[in-house]
Amino acid sequence: MLAGATNVQFVWNPDVWNPAGVDQRAFYPGDAYVDWMAIDVYNWGANGGGWASLASALGSLTTIYSRLASLNPTKPMMLAEWGSAEPVAGDPIGVTKGQWIIDGALALGAQFPRISAAIWFSATGTTFALDSSADSLAGAKTAFGGCPSPNPSPSPSPSPSPNPSPSPSPSPSPSPSPSPSPSPSPSPSPSPPSPSPSPSPSPPAGPSLTAESLGGVANSGAATSSWSAARLDVFVRSTDSQLYHKTWDGTRWSGWEGLGGFLTSDPAAISWGTNRIDVFARGADNAIWHKLWDGVRWSGWESLGGAMSSGPAVATWGPGRLDVFARGSDAQLYHKSFNGKAWSSSWEALGGYLTSDPAATSWGANRIDVFARGADNGTWHKSWDGSRWSGWESLGGSLTSGPEVSSAGAGRLDVFVLGPGSALYRRAWTGSSWTAWELLGGRWVSDPIAIARFPGMIDLFERGTDNAVWHLTLG
Repeated sequence: MLAGATNVQFVWNPDVWNPAGVDQRAFYPGDAYVDWMAIDVYNWGANGGGWASLASALGSLTTIYSRLASLNPTKPMMLAEWGSAEPVAGDPIGVTKGQWIIDGALALGAQFPRISAAIWFSATGTTFALDSSADSLAGAKTAFGGCPSPNPSPSPSPSPSPNPSPSPSPSPSPSPSPSPSPSPSPSPSPSPPSPSPSPSPSPPAGPSLTAESLGGVANSGAATSSWSAARLDVFVRSTDSQLYHKTWDGTRWSGWEGLGGFLTSDPAAISWGTNRIDVFARGADNAIWHKLWDGVRWSGWESLGGAMSSGPAVATWGPGRLDVFARGSDAQLYHKSFNGKAWSSSWEALGGYLTSDPAATSWGANRIDVFARGADNGTWHKSWDGSRWSGWESLGGSLTSGPEVSSAGAGRLDVFVLGPGSALYRRAWTGSSWTAWELLGGRWVSDPIAIARFPGMIDLFERGTDNAVWHLTLG
């Protein structure tokens, strides 16, 4: 400092609200002038663009967190201002400011590890004040220990397992389909050393699970595919936003392989035949991008267009068939399909109000089951029977993640979620009814991923609290 002060630090603070689409990194003055990088982010609700979680505001809707993090790998980051309004009549049914705070706290720890400080914009006399309601104070107390209040309300007690209580179904609302827009392919960049396995304590798993660390330094949840009982392919985004790949050949795991790209979501992967893998992710332009392995080499990245606010999900019910799903900027579910020759011309809107990445699977020809978290933090289910889409069905629960689903055979579905305490839970469809939620345990920080290579065993993949990828076996 020119005046000789030694106890002053400079905070560089662009605003997350950026209607002109300008990349704020253009205004970065340089590492020599910045001690902290900061973001302002608000949930205005229906009065200002729609209800949006902290995770989507920092990630899927703006990518501002990953953009700023790419400027310098070590400088600390903060939320210089953040807050939420109280819900109003135009907001989704069931949303609350208290739950928004709790979800935001979970997202900060799990998805945005560079953020070391957060300053709530508590404007007295407005709905952004932290004490604007008893619900807001209770949410703050649950998330952070609360704040002083003359009459603090008690914190809701976390339930021991997801509570399967029904709530109103998300109502489909027509809106323009996200339109594909040409944009540069995620360009491979010089690959840093691949994430490498490193010894670390195993997170505690439930009695029916075994767990092994696959190492790496993950910055997303994983994706997996399998074309035979002895084959597993695992994909993840690392801290450089590239796609990384690791394989199990029936005997041993390979090292991590960098496949380039610039991902802004968890990847999704599927195999519809021997030596065929299709991988999907959202790019920096919020479009969905596709990359494939044909048994000889990896393709480049192909844009499927769209304007998405989540990562993709993918299912296949036969050779050459792909069905891709993602949440649009209006929080609806969207669908695009490949028939073996060409992609459908546009994204199909399937309604609902999603607060997570979707999950999808197929247990037979012309059958697709899709799952997502709703505004009530419960699990919701929608299916295609070959002729039409069903409505949304509630499976209840109290989710702290998006859901995952696998199928071990015709009429069989296993749904996995993170619930209270970030523990893993399962609920299964037996062909005639849903089981109750079953606690599998552990403490995880990403959406679970599951695949059933053969009856009687399910492989799951999670990111641990050490940011390594973990392989869980449920048998």
